[in-house]
Amino acid sequence: MLGTIGPDVALAAVALRRSHPHAPALDVLDMVMKRRSGRLADFGDTIEPATPFGDLIAEAFDKGMAPEDWYLVKSPATPPAVLTILMNIWRTDVLPRLASRYSLAP
Repeated sequence: MLGTIGPDVALAAVALRRSHPHAPALDVLDMVMKRRSGRLADFGDTIEPATPFGDLIAEAFDKGMAPEDWYLVKSPATPPAVLTILMNIWRTDVLPRLASRYSLAP
């Protein structure tokens, strides 16, 4: 039986990572996503960059930046053009990789 996706899945992933800090992010995500279905939007705000769950996503699926670099999206000093570029990368590169791996609808 398939389980659904929601913010609770993101919280479980973050808790698992905290209890196993040396586990690769992809292994943590694979564990909590096992036998789940849904849409990216079902994660709610937890799927945004610069959140604890967003850090796991960035570590697992962003091949160009360090996860902590995503915190530029929360900095008031980040120029709007840079923020736009970062969010575009998140939506067009990072999240589609997550969706593809776990067969999630956009």
